[in-house]
Amino acid sequence: EEANALITDAFHFSKKVTTFLTDLVYQKTNGNAFCITQFLQSLCGERLIQWSSVLKCWEIDTKSIITQFVPEDVPDYSIRKLVRKILQLPSKTQHALQMMSCVGSKCSESTMLLFLDEEMIKRADKPNQ
Repeated sequence: EEANALITDAFHFSKKVTTFLTDLVYQKTNGNAFCITQFLQSLCGERLIQWSSVLKCWEIDTKSIITQFVPEDVPDYSIRKLVRKILQLPSKTQHALQMMSCVGSKCSESTMLLFLDEEMIKRADKPNQ
């Protein structure tokens, strides 16, 4: 019910129109509000939901959404989404994330800055001679 209210408010659709979308979004996000927002943003980013300046309303490409998302399960989608976002980051940032992942679940700012140091990155990328 809350997910449907969020979608209805965001796109100004009637609850009848958002029923399919709400069911899919809930299935993909398990009702997590942050994940709902991210999923809806990804649908807009992939132009599966888009604003029509001619019709002055949002349009949902239901067929493409079904084809692209219905067969998948939540964890796989979430991981693919995260990987796509990481791959869009600058290579320096990707390398720093890779190095920080070796540190553990917490990393101080000074350690992070060390991983962002360009000279250290160059040394780490060179093969041992």
